[in-house]
Amino acid sequence: MIDIGLGMKPDLTGKGMGEMFFQAGIAFAAKEFNSKMFRLSVATFNTRAITLYKNIGFKQGSIFLSRGREFMLMEYERPSA
Repeated sequence: MIDIGLGMKPDLTGKGMGEMFFQAGIAFAAKEFNSKMFRLSVATFNTRAITLYKNIGFKQGSIFLSRGREFMLMEYERPSA
């Protein structure tokens, strides 16, 4: 399992480029680290990111607190090529 974290510059968000950007990151990590399983954490208030991750295929995991803020773990298994 690979823990991933990607972010876009604020001026690039909201333009429909998130899925392409994130898919490219997953493809890169899959190739470089030979993994099909990915995990990320996202702040629960970040509903746009959560929607993107769910649309890609990430499944909601547990909720945890870090530094007084609530986060959600999400996991994804990349389909075989």
